[in-house]
Amino acid sequence: MIQRIQTVYYLIAVALLTWVSLGQQIVSFHIESSSHVETVELALNSLGVNAEAKLILTEEEIHEFEQHITSTGAQFSVEDSMLKWKNSIPVFILFAVIILLTLIAIFSFKNQKRQLRLGRIAFLLNLLVTAGIFILILIIPSQLSETASQFMMDDDVISSRYLGLGFYLLCASIPFIFLGNIGVKRDLDLLKSLDRLR
Repeated sequence: MIQRIQTVYYLIAVALLTWVSLGQQIVSFHIESSSHVETVELALNSLGVNAEAKLILTEEEIHEFEQHITSTGAQFSVEDSMLKWKNSIPVFILFAVIILLTLIAIFSFKNQKRQLRLGRIAFLLNLLVTAGIFILILIIPSQLSETASQFMMDDDVISSRYLGLGFYLLCASIPFIFLGNIGVKRDLDLLKSLDRLR
């Protein structure tokens, strides 16, 4: 039935994933030179990557940097010695797929086998997306430090990362989908035991 506890768990997971997919910041990286003159700020949310950099570059270097950034498909602009670029990575499509699978699982309460199968697929997709983002969080700072030290005048580059609310919401949705799957499995076991009694 739709008023079972697994529906509550699934709805909480849908609410958390919807919040993340509306553009909540997942992670941000901050890179600066030791003299604090040049900085690079990079933020990842479900809608893409936003970056701002304050670099001391010549016009030729800015043009070369612009060509490099626009070759990746990003939008690039220069405002008051601030280089800004934005790249749309459709991460929200993955969140939308997970949300849709979970919603379909909620409304498949008459067919528990399909409900469990959809819940498991949503759980695995959510786990894979979270693991992928976690791996990126571990890899990106070292890559950014190397790239930034090439463009910054200073060889001593300080790199830091900040996990946003979106990352924690994404991690919090995993146990709720799992608990919903446990509830569906209990219903299936109950139905099987009732069939044996008949």
